[in-house]
Amino acid sequence: SAGFNAPISGVFFALETVLEKAEKDGSLVSNNTALNFAVVTLASVLAAIVSQIGLGSEPAMSIPNYSLGSYWSSAAYLTLGLLSGCVSLTFTKSLAYTDERFKSITSVPKEVLPVIGGLIMGCIALLCPEVTYQGFENFNRILSDTDYTASTLAIICVAKIVATSICKASGLQGGIYAPSLFLGAT
Repeated sequence: SAGFNAPISGVFFALETVLEKAEKDGSLVSNNTALNFAVVTLASVLAAIVSQIGLGSEPAMSIPNYSLGSYWSSAAYLTLGLLSGCVSLTFTKSLAYTDERFKSITSVPKEVLPVIGGLIMGCIALLCPEVTYQGFENFNRILSDTDYTASTLAIICVAKIVATSICKASGLQGGIYAPSLFLGAT
C-alpha cells in the first residue's frame, strides 16, 4: 500500500495473499471476514496517508501514455498478452524448481545458502545490472526508454527470473511482487 502508493491494491494483496497464507499456516487470524477487511483497509489507508505525507502523492511508477494506433494493432497486443502469460508461467515454474533444488542441498549448512544465493545474484547483477532493485527507477527507465531492443529486454527478463528464483530459494529476504511488476515492464 505505502510502497506502491496504491491503498486499494494493498487491501486486496493483504486479503488474498497475507491473510490466506496465515489461515493455511494456522496463525492467529480472525475468522471474521468483515473484521479482517476493516482492519486491513484501515491499515492500508493509514499507510498510504503516512507515505503520501513523507514521499508525496505522485504514483510510484510513471507509465507513459500508450494508444491503440488502429484495430490491426490488437493482434500485436494479443501476441504480447500470450507472451506475457508464457513469461508468467516460466517465472512460476522457475520459482518452484529452484526452491526444490535448494531444498535438496544437504551437503551445505542451511545458514550458508543465502550467501550462495547472494554470490550468484551478484554475478548476475554484474552481467545485467537492471535486475537489482533500484527503487522504481528501473521500472521507469524500462517503460520510457526506447533504447532497449527486444533482445535486450528478453535478456533482462530471463536474468530477473533466474535471479529472483535463486534469491527466494536460497532464503534471501524479499518477495516476488515487485519482481513480477518488473517482469511486466520488460
